[in-house]
Amino acid sequence: MEPTQKFNYKAKQLEKAYKRLEDAVSQERNEFVQDSVIQRYEFTFELFWKVGKFYLEIQGIQVNSPRAVMKSLYEIGVIDDVDLFLDMMEVRNLSSHIYDEEKSNEIYDFITKNYQHLYNAYKNMEI
Repeated sequence: MEPTQKFNYKAKQLEKAYKRLEDAVSQERNEFVQDSVIQRYEFTFELFWKVGKFYLEIQGIQVNSPRAVMKSLYEIGVIDDVDLFLDMMEVRNLSSHIYDEEKSNEIYDFITKNYQHLYNAYKNMEI
């Protein structure tokens, strides 16, 4: 499959994942909803960086890691705050290793404050 086909395929998945994350965020907070938001954020972020990777390939830029994707997206103007996106990546990495309630609360708060940036950046990827 060529990069444009990969981009379109993953972009559809990202839109569905984002809508599911947005739905979870809109729910009244409880333990179940919080866990759901964190889980949905994990796979939404995974799809975002992969869509970004394919977008960069279409632009002639070859990168393989999420960090390199974030930096390259920043360099070409898709995202405007590389530090925020690197923090978002770090939160995604931490979220799969949460063992205490306080950290879980912090991650949930970060996600609900910042998750919209993923979709906004995705919308800047025009092919």
